[in-house]
Amino acid sequence: MGSIFTSLASLPEPTQARSREALDRFLAAGERLLAENRFEEAGIAELANEAQSSVGTFYRLLSEKETLTLLLMQRFFTEIEDMVETTFHPDRWQGQGIAAIAETFVEVFVDIYEGRGGALRALILRASRDASFRDQVHQLNQLIGKRLGSLLRQRKDEITHPRPEQAIKAVAHMVLGILNQHTITGSLGGLSRKNLNAELVRVFNQYLGVST
Repeated sequence: MGSIFTSLASLPEPTQARSREALDRFLAAGERLLAENRFEEAGIAELANEAQSSVGTFYRLLSEKETLTLLLMQRFFTEIEDMVETTFHPDRWQGQGIAAIAETFVEVFVDIYEGRGGALRALILRASRDASFRDQVHQLNQLIGKRLGSLLRQRKDEITHPRPEQAIKAVAHMVLGILNQHTITGSLGGLSRKNLNAELVRVFNQYLGVST
C-alpha cells in the first residue's frame, strides 16, 4: 500500500554506492542536528562536516538545504505512518481492552516525541507558516485518529463518556496536543518520563470514562 502523503521533495536515486552512502550520511547528520536543535542555524559547511563529506558533494546530491529539510520531514511522515499502520492494526489487539490500547498509544507517542523532538519542533514550525505542509500534518493526525478510533469503536461498551463518538474522535488529538506542548516547552509540569506516561494514560482513560 502506498503512502497517503504527497512527496515533499524528489531526488534522482543516486546510481553509485558512494553517492547513496553520502546521501544517507547527510540525512543522518540532519537528524542529529535536529535532535540537538542546531539544524536551523547550521550552514552547508557544518552539515557536510557532520556528515563526514564535502560541500561539493552536498550541492551535487541535494542542491540546497531546503531539499534536505523536506527529505527529513518526508521520512518522518512516512515512518510515523508505517508505525501507526503496524501498531494499531486490529489483528494485534484481539482480546485486549481500551486500557491496554491507551498504555501502548501513550508509550509509542512519548517515545516518538522524546526521540524525535527536533524533527517535531521543525515540523510544528514549518506547519505554522506553510499551508501545504500544514495539510500534511492534518493528514497524519487524521490517520492516527482513524486507526485509533476504529479500535475504540470495536470496544464502545467500555466507554461511559456521555458522547462516546465525540470522545473517540477527540481523544488522540487531546493526548497529542499535550505532547506538542511538551515538545515546544521542553517540559510538562516537571513530570518524569514514568509519571508523564502514567498521567497521559489517565487522561486517555478518564476522558473516555474507561474503568481501569
